[in-house]
Amino acid sequence: MPMADLRSMMHDLAFVNVRTYIQSGNVVFDDGPDDSDDASRLIATGIEDAFGYEVPVVVRSHSDLVQARSDSLQHFPVDETAEFSHQKSVHIVFLSDQPEEHAIEILEAGCYPDEQFVLDGREVHVRYSAGAGHAKLTLDIIEKALCVSATARNLATVEKLIEMADA
Repeated sequence: MPMADLRSMMHDLAFVNVRTYIQSGNVVFDDGPDDSDDASRLIATGIEDAFGYEVPVVVRSHSDLVQARSDSLQHFPVDETAEFSHQKSVHIVFLSDQPEEHAIEILEAGCYPDEQFVLDGREVHVRYSAGAGHAKLTLDIIEKALCVSATARNLATVEKLIEMADA
């Protein structure tokens, strides 16, 4: 969907100062429903009504993004010797819901030799040592194992979204 149309739809739903980042569905806004789950449902319903398709929507506040970035750097400190840039190889998978405690066992049972991951609340922090393009631990696998909807962003994108929210 065109980002201009998404911005317009969100303005129509009373979101304030809506900005998008690249053609990826990344949206930053200053005001909307106080609860991120309410905002997710409202946006998902708006997309279905305006564009005719159902998509999972995951919303995080500015403070949630800042905390997730901090947590990610704790789990995976910068490694200057790594083949791929830290900003591109470390991803945060934002989950729609807190997964069941035992769900992580399903992921841990998989064979992902080039990926390390940590479940931390409603995020999974992943380091793709061989690059995300060749990963065996995909978003689809994470969603199925944890029984949640999710969206993933590399640290470079998370940084940009935080910067946009600060502006």
